[in-house]
Amino acid sequence: MPHFLTETLPMLEFWNLFLMNMRDTTWLEAVAAILGIASVWYARRENILVYPTGIVSVLIYVYICFLVVYTLIPASIFFIF
Repeated sequence: MPHFLTETLPMLEFWNLFLMNMRDTTWLEAVAAILGIASVWYARRENILVYPTGIVSVLIYVYICFLVVYTLIPASIFFIF
């Protein structure tokens, strides 16, 4: 196998896995992830926008976690018993 193919195959696998996982996420998770990446980007550039993007990203993730805790876990307990 040529040398350049052995280096590009892991990257192709990475992008295939990334796109497959992006199809399985909700739009709210995608927005939180994009805002999280933007927050890191702004932190690297030492821009003031690091704060609003980071705060909104964390608030969305907290909402998602509480949504799972208060809706899916009690429903699964009733399903088991």
